[in-house]
Amino acid sequence: MIAAVVVDANAAGQHFDLQTDDAPLRGLDVPAAEPDGFWPRFKFAFDQNVDDVFADQFHPLSTQEWSILHSASSGNKFLNHESHTAQRAFVSTVEYSLREATVGMPVVWWLQSRQELLGDFVADSVNAVDEEAVSPLDPVYRPAERSWWNGLAGKSLLRYGIRPFRTDPYAFLGFGIRDGQRLLLLGHVRYYFQDLADHRFELAFSLPLPDGCAIDLGTSYQFGFHDTEKKLVLKFVKQLKCGGIVHVGFVAQREPVLFAGLSVPW
Repeated sequence: MIAAVVVDANAAGQHFDLQTDDAPLRGLDVPAAEPDGFWPRFKFAFDQNVDDVFADQFHPLSTQEWSILHSASSGNKFLNHESHTAQRAFVSTVEYSLREATVGMPVVWWLQSRQELLGDFVADSVNAVDEEAVSPLDPVYRPAERSWWNGLAGKSLLRYGIRPFRTDPYAFLGFGIRDGQRLLLLGHVRYYFQDLADHRFELAFSLPLPDGCAIDLGTSYQFGFHDTEKKLVLKFVKQLKCGGIVHVGFVAQREPVLFAGLSVPW
């Protein structure tokens, strides 16, 4: 069981909630060898992804923060939200598994072995699904976003690609700044393809700290005159030794918002 306590502080007041998740904690499994063939790879990827995607969508902190933001909503709206979230998680699992199976096709392996830069570009454009969870302007905790930062910290090369088949297509670049073996800073940049007149960027940075702590900073910039309110998002995350998470999210805007949450194994 996972317990989450979330605190929301803004101009309207304060709200305290408790949520529990009775799902058992998964043990550490020895990774199995990935099979050959598209359909076997898809089934293998689906089995690997389904628990992670649902755990990301239904993380106690994310669910409770939604409840706080929609505290005035009816119980039916919450149930509909949970139903839609489950449907979205299932569709995302199928999509991610198809993309992962595609990356394992011989042509992609050939590109990565012969044309490393192009191969990495194709692989990250098709796969790298955790990148899509990076939300620089959202103070909510997302396990998949944390997974992206952790994966980026373990690599010495850039991560880059495009997302052309979305309603808001963009190109992305993830990078790490190191001093020898010491990791100094992680960065993530998105450029959205809107039109030739508007150019919108999202910027996210993660500063790794000792003892399982990290500070994330996110903002956006759009050229030209726009009425949208500018905001800056600051997140603090600490991984507890017991497997829990301490998360604080702050939105600096006209009406500041603060989220503080704790999830621990129950």
